[in-house]
Amino acid sequence: MNNINEYISDVVTIDQNAADAINKSKDDFYDKYEYLKPDIEKSWLEEKWDSACEWCKENWQSIVSVFVTIVIVVGIVILSISTFGTAIPVIAVGVVGAIVVIPGQLISVIISCAITGDWDGNWQSYIGSAIGGFAGGVLLLLTNPIAACSAEATISTFFWRKSWKYHWGQK
Repeated sequence: MNNINEYISDVVTIDQNAADAINKSKDDFYDKYEYLKPDIEKSWLEEKWDSACEWCKENWQSIVSVFVTIVIVVGIVILSISTFGTAIPVIAVGVVGAIVVIPGQLISVIISCAITGDWDGNWQSYIGSAIGGFAGGVLLLLTNPIAACSAEATISTFFWRKSWKYHWGQK
C-alpha cells in the first residue's frame, strides 16, 4: 500500500512538473511571437489593447485630421489671447461658437436623411463642426463675420471630406 501511495505521489509530481514546463514553453513562445497568440490565450487587457490598436489603424487619417485642426485652433486662440490679453473672452466665444453649430450639423444630417434615406452623420462631422464653430467664434471676435464664417466652413468641410474619403471613397 505504501508503494502505491509513493507511486501516485511521484506521478502527480512528474505530471505537475511536465505541465509547468509546457506552460513555460508556451509563455516563452508567445512572448517571442506575440502576434501568433490566439484570442483565447489573451488576457482582458491584451484584447482591449489589440482592439484599440486596430481602431487606431483604421482611423489614423481622422486622428491626424483632428490633431491638425486642434493645432490650428490653438494657434488662433494664442493669437487671440495675445491680442486681447486674456483667455476668458476668447474661450467663451469659441465655446459658444462650438455649441451653436452642433445643432445645425444635426439638422443638416436629418434633412439629408429625409431626402436621401441614408444617415450620413458620423463623429468626424460633429467634431469638425464643433472645432470649426470654435474657430469661427474666435475669429468673429478678432476680425469680421466673413472671415469667421469662412474659417468655420473650411474646417467643417475639411473634416467631412477627410471622413468621406476614408470611409466611402472619393467624393
